[in-house]
Amino acid sequence: MSEFDNNYYSNISDFCEKLDSIEYINIISLEGFPIEFSKKLTREKAEAAAALAIDLLYGSREAAKDLLGKEAQEIILDVGDGSVLDVRKIKELILLVKGKRRNVEEALQSISLYLNNKKITCPYCKNNLTFAVSSCPKCSRIIPFTSRTCPSCGYNVAIKKCPYCNKLISFKGQPIRIKKDTIDTSFAIIEGSILGIASSIYFYISTNTIPISIIGGIAIGGLTSYLLYRRARVKIEADDLE
Repeated sequence: MSEFDNNYYSNISDFCEKLDSIEYINIISLEGFPIEFSKKLTREKAEAAAALAIDLLYGSREAAKDLLGKEAQEIILDVGDGSVLDVRKIKELILLVKGKRRNVEEALQSISLYLNNKKITCPYCKNNLTFAVSSCPKCSRIIPFTSRTCPSCGYNVAIKKCPYCNKLISFKGQPIRIKKDTIDTSFAIIEGSILGIASSIYFYISTNTIPISIIGGIAIGGLTSYLLYRRARVKIEADDLE
């Protein structure tokens, strides 16, 4: 996607507006001018925040270069109550994001994918999920679709439904394989077979008729295996759940 697209920057701010625990974002040029910012910021506040971001990042970059031999690419300020002010350079932009620390990190992960022309898509409906959001089933917070765990409560959300086609996929947009537990499946087959044989013997003794004993044994054994298989534990697998 070209940075000359009309919605290129507004896509980022709109994404952050949807997320819980993100107070605001300010997208700033390398020269220090606000390009796009959250609705919560006025133009005056956005310009003041941009000036602060430039001072923090450029000042720290020089200090880091003197001490470490390389420039700093990110500055994180703890502003209390678990919130941070994160100033980060990505490509030819400076991003200033305020919010809860884990939420900010997750949001910036999606934004970094976007700015580096990478995307996560649904393997079924092919919709772009880079800026999609989902609701944590535990705390109900709105979080990035690309989060492996909820940044608010820590709940595992590695597997979720695509918001467009409703099919189960991983947080990285990979298809999910659902398999029955091997031990449970084997037990269902063995248990059904044993009960089927026992039923056949019972029917033969009771009726002295081979066809009835065979049909009855197969029916009871098959039904038992089917019911036990239905109750077998389910294993969900994907290539990228770690």
